[in-house]
Parts: sequence; structure tokens; C-alpha cells
Amino acid sequence: MSVVALDHVGMSYDGVRALEDITFAIERGDFMGIIGPNGSGKTTLLKLMLGLLVPTEGEVRLFDTAPSAFRAWHRIGYVPQRTVFDQSLPVRVDEVVGTGLVATATRWSRAAARRRVSEVLQVVGLAGKEPSRVGALSAGQQQRVLIARALVCNPELLILDEPTGGVDPEAQAAFHALLQRLNSEQGVTLVLVSHDIGVVARDVTRLACLNRRVIFCGSPNAFFTDPRLSALYGEAVRVVGHAAPCAHAG
Repeated sequence: MSVVALDHVGMSYDGVRALEDITFAIERGDFMGIIGPNGSGKTTLLKLMLGLLVPTEGEVRLFDTAPSAFRAWHRIGYVPQRTVFDQSLPVRVDEVVGTGLVATATRWSRAAARRRVSEVLQVVGLAGKEPSRVGALSAGQQQRVLIARALVCNPELLILDEPTGGVDPEAQAAFHALLQRLNSEQGVTLVLVSHDIGVVARDVTRLACLNRRVIFCGSPNAFFTDPRLSALYGEAVRVVGHAAPCAHAG
């Protein structure tokens, strides 16, 4: 059983085609990167996966269930494009992370909820930050808070939409190193949408490239030697790979 399966999926807005004939599956343990030029349909694809949109054609399945009938949303974590927190907002880190427990069917005692929040903050490298104001944290730390909120109910699938926009390179490197650990050590299946081909290709195990249709789906290494790279980004594209994360990552 695939975690996500798309079968000949198409999507139109007011008669304009946004996606056409999308067919691929995401399996347990995958770290899937999704790339494509602006307007290629990446965010639309995520919304279809999450059941926020209904496809015009074809079928989407989450854990072998149609999104309209899916109820176990605690199995899925979602990190949207970077959220900017008001520095004056007096909301604490543990309060933001704790909102992720609402999706679970479990009735958490206050003590158990506190323990779970502390556990997941340790996983994302924010141990001891429970009482801190989210608005006072760095952009990279704020993104880790959002990751912790998505992870607090122990999801099997984590979907991230351009999560490092506006984050400095050092924080980006640490963020991607965290994602690799979640995938390799925690066994979380990851779907990452990003505009940075080099970083995504270094980290992911599979790569899907969109331009309304699926242009490529397979190994990142195979993509860099595939002529369809030019079909996405033009003949003059030059990909600068990153051999390893920044020395400060971790």
C-alpha cells in the first residue's frame, strides 16, 4: 500500500489546465522532492494530496483511501510556506507545538501533552525552548517550531511546501539536515516542495519534476543527466550541487 498514490490526476481552474495526467506513487520511507518552474502546479499538487482540492480527473489516494473519506489526519503532518510570526505576539513555543495534538484521537492529559511537546522539541533541536516566545526566535528556529507542531502527533507522512523561503543559508542547511535525520532515523516519509534543485537533489531519495505534467520521476542522479532538465528550466540551466551540508548544520 502506497502512502500517496495519484492515478491520471488532472486539475483545471475555470477551464485552464493546472495539472494533467499526473501518475506516480510515494512509498513508505521515501524522501520525495517535488520541483518545477513557477506556475508548474507544485502547490496545486500538494493541495490535492491533502484533500484541499478535488481533482477534475483521476484519483488521489491517501493510505489507500480517498481524501474525502480519510479521517486519520493525525497520520499526516503539514508544514506550509514559511509563516512570519509577529514579534509582539505573546505565544509560547510549547503552546504552538501543542496545537498539533488537536488532530489526534487520543485524549492527552496535561502532563502527557507537556512530555510529548518536550520530546518533539528535543528531536528538532529546540530542547528547553518551551517557555520562549515564538516571535523572539530566529527564522530558522521558528521553522523548527512548525516542524515540531507537525511531528507532535507522530505522523507517518510529513509534507512541506517551500519551508525555507526567507531563511538564511546556514539555517537552511541545518533544516535540511534535520529532514534527513527524520527520514533515516525516525522513518518519516517526506514530501518536500522546493525551488532549490541543488539542495533538494542532494537530500531526497526520489525526485518528481513538474511542468503541468510529470516531466521526470526517479533518481535525482538520473535527472541531472536527463535532457528533460532543459525542458523544465531552459537550455542555459546550470545546476550547482552541494556536496555536503554546511559545517554548522545539525
